[in-house]
Amino acid sequence: MIRALTIMENIGRCDRSASFSFYAHGHPDEVCQQKLTGARRGSSGIAQMPCGRHMRPGVRTGESHRRERWDMEYHKKADLKVECVAAREDFDFFGITLDDVLDRTEAGMYFLKKAKELCAMTQGVEWTNVAYTLNITMLPDDSVSFEFSERIEDYVVSLKHSLAMAGDETRGALEEFIAALEGAGEEEGRRLVAHFEKNIKAERMK
Repeated sequence: MIRALTIMENIGRCDRSASFSFYAHGHPDEVCQQKLTGARRGSSGIAQMPCGRHMRPGVRTGESHRRERWDMEYHKKADLKVECVAAREDFDFFGITLDDVLDRTEAGMYFLKKAKELCAMTQGVEWTNVAYTLNITMLPDDSVSFEFSERIEDYVVSLKHSLAMAGDETRGALEEFIAALEGAGEEEGRRLVAHFEKNIKAERMK
């Protein structure tokens, strides 16, 4: 099963100036089961996570009362690709830390769900729920970039990061699937991914 190739890295802490990325792919309805591959950019360590008290999603405390969820920065990078930049205050608004996102807690997954919805609402994007990928980048200023995409090219990049961790028993099948996506057009690629994700979901239901 290709989805099983993504593994959660052990998370450490180091200098806040560090910056790198995590990648995840899969169907957004199953975001709680997604895992993040540690494809790091610009550092061998992990930046210190934004701090905040663990609370129920949506509960505000202190100065974060004055900040609304839509105060996060949104940048439309391409069709079906939007970046959301969250500052410490945004994490405080949701009562979470980045650990919640990386560890896939209920509060962390709620944050991702709402962030993706707000990306669509503010940037006029209609998500298709096919070929979903998430790229999380720790930025030097202590903010975090969440890049939501449903583009085939980004899905392929995410699969290639999974390939780096693939075992011998799954590497061949994954390489074939990546090659098929790279050789397909956008419409055919989306059809292949939709079929693939449908099969994965069916396997999980057994």
